[in-house]
Amino acid sequence: MNCGGAIEFLETQLKQPKLSFEELDKLKGLRKEAEDGIVCNIALKEHLLQAVEEYERGHYLACALIAGKVVDYLIDRLASMFGVKEKEIGEKARLVAEKIPEKLKIEKSSEKWKFFVEDVMKTAKHARNYFTHDLSSIPTRPADVLSLLSGAVTLSVSFCKIQCRNTSGMQS
Repeated sequence: MNCGGAIEFLETQLKQPKLSFEELDKLKGLRKEAEDGIVCNIALKEHLLQAVEEYERGHYLACALIAGKVVDYLIDRLASMFGVKEKEIGEKARLVAEKIPEKLKIEKSSEKWKFFVEDVMKTAKHARNYFTHDLSSIPTRPADVLSLLSGAVTLSVSFCKIQCRNTSGMQS
């Protein structure tokens, strides 16, 4: 009888990270938000659901790379939609971050606007560091990866809302 397959399976199960209740709850919420809120682009949804799975498996680098790819893609797409021509990545992300709440009709003087812009900027910076700019930046802290994943989901849902408004506005 060959028990090698069974032993290998059990070893992989033992290596699975033990996620806290907070992490499990956050991941459940992110999965639901991605499934329900990302209606404009199936590939975005699939990427982010895969990133959630990678986090659940303890593959933080894979999760960060997928989330970073999504953020990088969305910053470029939104910059194009908003007519942002800035080439410097940090400045482009800032300009995009300031346009998103405007397009979502969030009052510029509100705390929500300030928080949203700061969150998009932080997410874009983490994505750039993990995905393109800093090879020494390896995501080892699960909280940092979860923050990036959360920001990527929020940015994706916002992108879909803006895209739906633009589409429905064109049809009117």
